[in-house]
Amino acid sequence: MKKPMDITTHIAPQSYLTRFQKLLQVVLQTNTFYRKKFSRAGITRASQIRSWSDYFSLPITSRQELMDDQEKHPPFGTNLTRPETEYTYVINTSGTSTGKPFYSPLTNNEFNRFANVMAEGNRQLGIKKNDVFCHLVLPYAYPLVYEAAVRRIGVRLIIVEATKPLDLLLHLRKMRVTVLQTIPTVLFQLIEIAREYKIDLRDIGIRKLITIGEIGGGHPPTKELFEKKWNAKVLDHIGSIESATLAVVCPKTNDYHLLNNFFIVEVFDPKSNKRSTRGELVLTSLWREDFPIIRYRTGDMVEIDYSPCKCGKNTPRLIRGILGRITGQIKIGAIFMFPEEFELILKNYTRVIDYRIVCIKKHGVDTVNIFLELPLTVPYSYIESIQQTIMYKMGVYAQIIPLFPKTLPRFGAKKSKRFYDHRTDPNASSLIPLTTQFGSKLFYHLLIMNSRKEKLFNLFNLLLGNLHKS
Repeated sequence: MKKPMDITTHIAPQSYLTRFQKLLQVVLQTNTFYRKKFSRAGITRASQIRSWSDYFSLPITSRQELMDDQEKHPPFGTNLTRPETEYTYVINTSGTSTGKPFYSPLTNNEFNRFANVMAEGNRQLGIKKNDVFCHLVLPYAYPLVYEAAVRRIGVRLIIVEATKPLDLLLHLRKMRVTVLQTIPTVLFQLIEIAREYKIDLRDIGIRKLITIGEIGGGHPPTKELFEKKWNAKVLDHIGSIESATLAVVCPKTNDYHLLNNFFIVEVFDPKSNKRSTRGELVLTSLWREDFPIIRYRTGDMVEIDYSPCKCGKNTPRLIRGILGRITGQIKIGAIFMFPEEFELILKNYTRVIDYRIVCIKKHGVDTVNIFLELPLTVPYSYIESIQQTIMYKMGVYAQIIPLFPKTLPRFGAKKSKRFYDHRTDPNASSLIPLTTQFGSKLFYHLLIMNSRKEKLFNLFNLLLGNLHKS
C-alpha cells in the first residue's frame, strides 16, 4: 500500500527558511503591520523561527486585512518597512470585483526586484534577446515594471496604448513584432477584426502569444484556437501585484511550474484548514522586503504536485493552474460553484464571440441568464449543446439568450468583467438594453425557424430515401 505523502517534506529546502529569517529580521525592525500582527502571536524576534513548525505557527494574512489597513491608514497602510517617502512607484488592482482598488507601493529596490522576478518568468517562457516584444498596456496595471522586465532580457520593446484594433494589427506587422502579450479578450477582438477585414493573422508574424489577466491561454480549447488563428505558440503564466510572476506554463503539459526560488508556497484545505495538496494557495514572497507578503492567502484554489514533471523539471507545479477562487464562490439554488466554471465551459465553444453571465432572482428562484454573441450561421442545436453541457457539468439550468454579433460592449485593453450577480448587487450595470433584448428575440426566432426547416428537410430526405427503396 502506498504511504501518504508527508507534505512538510515538500515545502522548501532548509535554505529557504534561512532566507525567510533574514527577511523577517528586517521586517520586525520597522514594519508596524507585521510587528503588531506577529507580537499578538508571541513572535517578536526572527530568531524564534528556527524550524518549519515555527514558521507554520505564524498567523496568515489576507488581502482584505491589508485593504482594511490601507483604508484606516491611507494611502498604503502600515505594511511599510521603509519610510513612506521612499515608495516611488505604485501598482494597484482595478477594483472590479471589490469596488475598491488594492495598492502595492514599491521602493526603487523593490521595483527592481519585482522586475527581476518577471524577467525570470519571461526567460522560462522562452523569450529571447532577438525577440520584438509588444505589451498592450492595461490602464490600471503596471506598464513600467513590464517594460523593465523585458529590457533586462534585451528584447526590443514596443508599447502600444489602447487603440483601434485594425490600426493595431497593421502596427504589429509593421514593427515585426514576434511576441505579443495581452489579455485573451483583446486576442478575441483582433480575431474578430481580422475576419471582418479579411486579414490572415498568420501573416502578421507573431510567433509567441503571452496571455495575462483572464482565463484563456491555459485553457486547452482556447489555446488551440489562438494557435491556429495566429500560427503562434500560446504561453501563459500566473502572477499578481503581490507576487509578480508566480508560475509559468509547462511546455509539455497544461500545468504551471512555480518560480519557487522566489517563494515559499503552501496549500490549505479550506474546509479542514489543514495543509493539503489541493486547496487555497498561501504565499510568502521571499523577494518582498519593503511591502512584505508573509503567509498570504491568495484566495486561489489550486492543486500542487511535487513529483518530477514530464518536461524534466523537478520544481513543484500547479495542476491546470488556478482552478477557481475560494472567496468568489457563489450559491445558485442548493449548489455551490465558481463563476469561472461557466466561463471554462463557454470557452470550449469556439463559435461563441462574446458573452455575459447574469444571475438574478425571478419569482424568488435563482436564475442564470447567459447572453451569447453568435454568428448568424450557428444552428439552434449549438445552443442546446451549451445548455445541456452546463446542466450536466454544473447541475444548474441556464437560459441561453443568443445575441447578434457586435451587440455587447467591448472592453478594449481592459480586463473584462463578464459575470454579474444581481442578487447581491441589484444596481450593477450589466442589464442588457431593451433594443438588444428585442434583437435577441428576433435572433432566437430565426434560429428556431432554421431548426424547424432543417428538421423538415431531413424528414423530407428520409421519406424520399424510403420511396426510392420501395
